[in-house]
Amino acid sequence: MHAPTEEKEAFCQKVEEIYDSCPSNHIKIMLGDWNTKVGREEIYQGVIGRHSMHLNTNNNGQRLVDIAATKNMVVSSTCFTHKEIHKQTW
Repeated sequence: MHAPTEEKEAFCQKVEEIYDSCPSNHIKIMLGDWNTKVGREEIYQGVIGRHSMHLNTNNNGQRLVDIAATKNMVVSSTCFTHKEIHKQTW
């Protein structure tokens, strides 16, 4: 997310509002590029797993991890083993 902090907060709040408006018995999958770096911090392993290419989570990644943790979701791209070449997009 390339935007001022206030816009990022508003975006994250809107994402949570939309998520909460969906019926609880529906499967929810969030897709997109949030310009995040999700690290390998041990404290977040329940949400992010152990297989990120980054060591540390950046601010945008923290926002994603916070939403995922609050909504009992996982960041699945970092939960499974991949070859290093497949851990990034461009």
